[in-house]
Amino acid sequence: LVYNIDQLSPSSLVAGTSYYVRVSAMNSVGVGQGTISASVSPTGPPAAPTMGVLSTQSSDTSPITDISISWAAPSAIYGEGGDPIDYYQVEWWSAEKNPEIQVVKLQFVTILVDSTFTLSMSPTPQLKKETAALPWNAPADLVRRELINMGWDEVEDDVLVENVAVTRSTLSDGYAWSITFGNNPDSIMNDGDQVELVGRVTANGDSGAPMIAVTTIQDGQRSLGKHEIQLLQVIGTGILFGFYRLKFSGSDFTNYIHVHATATEVKNALEQLSTVGEVNVIQTDSVNQAEMGTSGNLVHHYAI
Repeated sequence: LVYNIDQLSPSSLVAGTSYYVRVSAMNSVGVGQGTISASVSPTGPPAAPTMGVLSTQSSDTSPITDISISWAAPSAIYGEGGDPIDYYQVEWWSAEKNPEIQVVKLQFVTILVDSTFTLSMSPTPQLKKETAALPWNAPADLVRRELINMGWDEVEDDVLVENVAVTRSTLSDGYAWSITFGNNPDSIMNDGDQVELVGRVTANGDSGAPMIAVTTIQDGQRSLGKHEIQLLQVIGTGILFGFYRLKFSGSDFTNYIHVHATATEVKNALEQLSTVGEVNVIQTDSVNQAEMGTSGNLVHHYAI
């Protein structure tokens, strides 16, 4: 059996403080013998360090490519979250944006004649758009035109692809199209991490065994490190009880998160992961699932 002791107290437990717990069983006769009292010290994420000095050289004969930063550690015990600090994570960003680059490769065993391929994009679960059939050796400008004409998001009333550039190179056994998203400094369309395209090839009677693959060789990054939003939903029926855990980008799992966790509790759990810096979590349990592309009995909805 699992019980959240914090629900019994009027205020939260204090990280770094030792608490003692004893459990006894009780029936109509009375209370039985208790367990041997055990000690546990809850932990949480550390408090924010105190920002110190951010400096760089003012002049040099060579390009200045580094800066120095110093800070003061959080106060002992409580500021450390009840557990010694292992290391500090320093994040940085700039006003520059990095375009996303995806490469489409169509390869074959023998020369093709009638084979065609399509590219599709599915930015949300309920939305998928696909190009018209392209010839196996399509020039770069034709691929770009078909991507731009792929369609729009009816819910957001916006086109899917606009800021894109395409080049084509020749392989020993086919062609490769390099597709660059978000490289226009005067546009924010297609900035940041893009959904990977999906390729589909049709031989149309050719015996050259055509194959198509799409690879992202550079993830897009928005100007000033602007965030992306991921959605978390808890779906179920009846009286729900239990816990779940999350992980991100190769990290370990979070601590156990209660199925009815608040937005703050989800935020605290995520910010303890080594691959997560600062996140904001908004809980909106009354969202329209049709717009989210999900179904079932929605219990909780979090935008992270």
